[in-house]
Amino acid sequence: MQIHASQSTLLSSLLGRGLYQSDALRASAPPEEEILLSFAPGTECIIINDLPEAVISCSLGNNARLQWFDTAHGREQIKSTLSISLDGEGAHVQLNGMFLGKEDEHMEIKHMVHHRAPHTSSELLTRGVLTDSARADYAATIIIHKNMHGCSGQQSAHTLLLSEGAHVDAVPALEIENDDVAASHSVSTSYVDALKLFYMQSRGIQESDAVQIIVAGHFGEVLARLQNTPFEHTYRAAFSSAI
Repeated sequence: MQIHASQSTLLSSLLGRGLYQSDALRASAPPEEEILLSFAPGTECIIINDLPEAVISCSLGNNARLQWFDTAHGREQIKSTLSISLDGEGAHVQLNGMFLGKEDEHMEIKHMVHHRAPHTSSELLTRGVLTDSARADYAATIIIHKNMHGCSGQQSAHTLLLSEGAHVDAVPALEIENDDVAASHSVSTSYVDALKLFYMQSRGIQESDAVQIIVAGHFGEVLARLQNTPFEHTYRAAFSSAI
């Protein structure tokens, strides 16, 4: 399935098995079909992706701006691949990821951004929480191609583990083919801070409530970027109170 977006402002969501946008954009596709999205020069778009299995490719034209939210939760198996190509000068993507796994759920999430035009920028921010025996494989790659000067790419991925049986493999990567760029990445995995938990309990907060507060705070930076959108309440509730 291929979709071309050319509106100056577009707000869409990829939910269930298709892409929906009232009036401006409406399409659907079976989960095994690759989804191709093309954003014309000057387009500004916010997209929420909640597909359990998807291969999605996006192309951004000159000065197009894309704010993408990749969400993964509540399913036994999730396998999602997203590739974004910044093909026009001045194009920008902010790729926000959230994954929440419990019981024996397994998630495979791949994010890739290609800088194929000069003066393009990308920002990848991912937060994950796993408990029980849930597993997640997360890979994020930023590629700045040869002669693409003046580009910037940053990525940050942090996962919070709530049990000894939970496991994450997080692999960030930068592929830089020229010098005139700014790029960085960070990745971390941590458990709930015992001192923080003890402090909250000493103030009369039950352990389960304290963990909920910590989880909500962990997702807070990504959730804050959903403010003033129709999706804010739904995803704040899903990722702040699902453990």
